[in-house]
Amino acid sequence: MNKGDIVYLDYDVLIKESGEYYKTTREDVAKDNELYDEKGHYGARAIIVGNGFESAGFDAALLEMDVGEEKEVEVGEDEGHGKRDAKLIELVPMRTVLKQPQFKEGDSYPMPGMPIKIGDRQGYIRTVGAGRVRVDYNHPLAGKSLIYKIKIERTTETDVDKISAIFDMYYPTKAPLTIDTDDNVMKIILPEMCKYDHMWQGVKFMIIAAFREYLTVKNFQLIEEYKEHKSTADVEDGHDHEHDDHDHDADVTEGEGKEVKAESEEEKKEDTSNE
Repeated sequence: MNKGDIVYLDYDVLIKESGEYYKTTREDVAKDNELYDEKGHYGARAIIVGNGFESAGFDAALLEMDVGEEKEVEVGEDEGHGKRDAKLIELVPMRTVLKQPQFKEGDSYPMPGMPIKIGDRQGYIRTVGAGRVRVDYNHPLAGKSLIYKIKIERTTETDVDKISAIFDMYYPTKAPLTIDTDDNVMKIILPEMCKYDHMWQGVKFMIIAAFREYLTVKNFQLIEEYKEHKSTADVEDGHDHEHDDHDHDADVTEGEGKEVKAESEEEKKEDTSNE
């Protein structure tokens, strides 16, 4: 593989010291090792080679692999997620923790092992005390030797394939994308959920940046599609607006004219009675 290639791969991450599985893309492995998440996405994962997806050791292994190849690679902490730094473990007031979005609604309470983001810093909770929470901003795998089990399933060649892969990386969804090229402009009709998901606004700019760097076509459009909505009454009456020969704008104007005329007649009657 070359740096910048966009590929799909299956992989497992194990902690060497304990042999424990930390992460996997394979559903059967997740179930066998108590990692399964019903809301998770399993199957080959799209990544950009050399983009720091996992670690320096992970990227180095990919650069020496071909499509269809399987490899088991062992990396030390220097090629993994670095050494643990005691200065990155901090005591945070409970009131600060409870102000974070994940706890604001009161549906959950800080517990050891929970991931937490405070400001722009991502960490995880180590301990919860009286009025204070110990937050570790080290990577959870910092200071550990790792084993990667990797299989490159396929690579992407066309811009259409790369667009789908980039969406899989940053905004995984089972909803299909509609992609079309017209006059050297790549038109992408977004999934319906993008209109209402506040998370989309956050990842949209990362997707655009990846398009600019990795696509051949440099002009593209992200399109929100709004189709005509038929009311229940129209459907029950068999009235199809799409095949209606009426000029609806004209109907509205005529209706407004009648309303104005009626108001004028009422005004005349009032004037006559007042006289």
